[in-house]
Amino acid sequence: GQGQQQGGGQAGGGGLHRGSVLGAALASQGVSLTAAGRDIQARTRCLADTLGQRSGMQLEELKALNQQVQRLRDALSDFRAEPG
Repeated sequence: GQGQQQGGGQAGGGGLHRGSVLGAALASQGVSLTAAGRDIQARTRCLADTLGQRSGMQLEELKALNQQVQRLRDALSDFRAEPG
């Protein structure tokens, strides 16, 4: 229906706990997640909480690590794409 977005709302592959921020931003624009999207959002939030608890790292540390891993992934993907 009008104002619904399919999927989980985790566009782009960025930070932890972004679902709640994104959810608030979407709601302010009159957009809502589907039931499946809300389920994915809840599971990703739970994963972020578990990572924080088990690693002993602060949220900002986990975000920085996530960004470093993404840069490594991108660099390796770029390397594989080069001829030779």
